[in-house]
Amino acid sequence: MQPAGIDPVLEGEHLRVCFGQAVGYARNQWPSLVRYLDDARFAIDNGAAERAVRPIAVGRANWLHIGGDGGLGTASVLLSVCASAQRNRLDPWAYLTQLLSELAARAPGSDFSDLLPDSWGRPRAGPTSMAG
Repeated sequence: MQPAGIDPVLEGEHLRVCFGQAVGYARNQWPSLVRYLDDARFAIDNGAAERAVRPIAVGRANWLHIGGDGGLGTASVLLSVCASAQRNRLDPWAYLTQLLSELAARAPGSDFSDLLPDSWGRPRAGPTSMAG
């Protein structure tokens, strides 16, 4: 058992060590940390990238069971198609619904390139664009 008065001393030392490590990191990474000052295209943070991968990071624990029954390949294709639809400003649910309807109506071996999210023409009736 430690004396009661030693905890604040240890906490103070721990804070000093952590602060020293933080300052050392900043000094070693300084050129990278101020890179955004040289080029206005760089953001001061990576918030947009973090928000883009958040659904995958959050869902990763929920999807652990997918790979056990061979569903991982199907899940990866669906996630990729949904991400492509979003990237092309389409509503993924509406796009998938329309895509599956059109796939069922086409003959095997047909040209499906017009059904890809980046080729999805504006004049045709199809999924609505995402707001924003």
